[in-house]
Amino acid sequence: MDTATRCESDEAIAAIADPVQRACTLRAIAKANGTLTPTQSRMYRAAVVEMRGDDERKQSWIARRLKISRGRVAHLLKPRTEEVAA
Repeated sequence: MDTATRCESDEAIAAIADPVQRACTLRAIAKANGTLTPTQSRMYRAAVVEMRGDDERKQSWIARRLKISRGRVAHLLKPRTEEVAA
């Protein structure tokens, strides 16, 4: 996949308004490719944080929708080292 195609794909993913659908799309890409690009990884984490929302939805709620463990959700919600340092 060339850079232009990846950017168009990332833009299309970023345009998905529903964070659950956006996260599920990125998860499907990760399963198909075995990994996400750094940009896609940031979008995935952002979608999970957006799913948590101001209402502080339970991690188990997020885990059920994404079909991942609650522990994985907790890991995704932790601030990353470079974000903390910034």
